Amino acid sequence: MRNLARKHSDLKTRLIKRAQIPAARPLHLDKGHWDSVVHRLGKAAKDETLELFFSGGRSPSSIKSSLHKAAVRAGKRVAILIRDSKAYAWITGDRDPKGSPPSREPLQCKVCGDPIIRPKFGGSRQSVHAGEGNKKSECQKTWRYVREHGVTVAEAITRRRR
Repeated sequence: MRNLARKHSDLKTRLIKRAQIPAARPLHLDKGHWDSVVHRLGKAAKDETLELFFSGGRSPSSIKSSLHKAAVRAGKRVAILIRDSKAYAWITGDRDPKGSPPSREPLQCKVCGDPIIRPKFGGSRQSVHAGEGNKKSECQKTWRYVREHGVTVAEAITRRRR
């Protein structure tokens, strides 16, 4: 037991309260920044590495996924090594660049039957046409009437027209 204690004598420990644990300060940079980092890596020679410095107690561990995603967009493979407040990145090879997500198939409105142009992201629960601004569309009003009164769409349209 004594040998084990001597072996790790340079390790210092202390007990603190959970509230005293410092909050992580992740790095929040936009995707264009990481694209420019990968672009700069692409211009480097094979034996060169890009060194990224982090100041102000920022955590470099949060950059790995951002840098990997930017490399995928650029069609590159990168390796990232993190040491203290520095990160080192270099290009290890090429890959097929990943394009943007394909456009989504239009939905068919449950009231009027016309196609609904879906946004690129979100809008998964949309079943009728949306209104402009804060105003409800006629399709939204009719669909609400269908749900509240338990009638068919055709019957709700005729009742609402009266």
